[in-house]
Amino acid sequence: MRTISIVVLLLAVLFCLPTELSAQTCFTDCSNLCNSSSYCSNQCTVDCDTSSTCGEYGVCNPDPDGDGLTWNDNCPYTYNPDQADCDGDGVGDACDSQNGIYSPISGSSRLCEIVGRTHFGYVDIASRIETEYTDTSACGSPNHWASFDTSRITCFFMTESSCCLNYYSYSDCLNYLDNSTCH
Repeated sequence: MRTISIVVLLLAVLFCLPTELSAQTCFTDCSNLCNSSSYCSNQCTVDCDTSSTCGEYGVCNPDPDGDGLTWNDNCPYTYNPDQADCDGDGVGDACDSQNGIYSPISGSSRLCEIVGRTHFGYVDIASRIETEYTDTSACGSPNHWASFDTSRITCFFMTESSCCLNYYSYSDCLNYLDNSTCH
């Protein structure tokens, strides 16, 4: 008899519950995973049946750029439905700031500047060398130049010109001492 009373009581409670409480309830877990410091690839659930990723600034959005790609979009905030990636670096052409794989062109390195500085009792000079690089990927990006400074040379009780002539040819000192021809 006691078992029947408990069952009747449970049935009465169940039938008296409002429909909002008795229906299945799904909550987004985006607020748990997505915030302003989240990686945009963090997975979250927008609702019971829709998976998404953390969007820009922590907003759950399955496709923030509207290109129809919700997973593995190589430019998640730039429209690029073709997913073109000419240099194969995993960043799509549409949002890649440096499309290309660059290699130095053999024999392109050249002196492009000699910088002289006068100090009390001594001078120093340093040369700048530049090299031309070419894109070896399928991107067809234009060549570009990169330069770097070589070691600094110190000369005591000399002028910049005489210090330069001790280490470089007359032509190099004439053309490059405090005169940049770098790209």
